[in-house]
Amino acid sequence: MGAAPRPIGPIAPNLLAASYDYSWRCIRYYTADRFALDLTHDGEAAKTVIVKYAQVALYVPDPGWFRKNFRMDHPSLDDRARFLDTYHPWIRKS
Repeated sequence: MGAAPRPIGPIAPNLLAASYDYSWRCIRYYTADRFALDLTHDGEAAKTVIVKYAQVALYVPDPGWFRKNFRMDHPSLDDRARFLDTYHPWIRKS
């Protein structure tokens, strides 16, 4: 006889907790990026650092939804580069 099937119930809360934990960590990294941009107003330099790191670390450009939400402990470098391109509160739009 085979082994009894394992209950699937406890998996859902663990996945939810993992996704929440990832979101919380991403907020911290985006807050750090925002702070650095507010001090320097130089998103291009920060983006250059991210691109150079991606080349040296052999980074996978698009890690996929599941890996991004449940396996990674940092926002993807692509997401951070996109954030650096779009965050410019010191530029007044008239």
